[in-house]
Amino acid sequence: MNKAQDYLKGRLIELVEKFKDIRLEYSFEEEYNDHIVEVTPSVMFEDNEFNDHEMEIIKDFYDKFPDHTAMFTYSGLLKDMEGIDIIVIRGILYK
Repeated sequence: MNKAQDYLKGRLIELVEKFKDIRLEYSFEEEYNDHIVEVTPSVMFEDNEFNDHEMEIIKDFYDKFPDHTAMFTYSGLLKDMEGIDIIVIRGILYK
């Protein structure tokens, strides 16, 4: 794992500690330095507090790693991608 992956994984762990009923699937696409985070349930994108945290994470990430991209998305995107490793991070209340 590279420094950008370690940093983002740490921030995602903080996010599930704050929002205990979510599930995140995180993948890194090395060729393009793309970091993708799927969020379940997708209703979290309607939560202003969650959106504020998401934007803070992305801004901080871009400030630290300007040659990488990061995005949060609804569930389902990663299952269609081939040849990637996925790290699953669950909040303690996620069912």
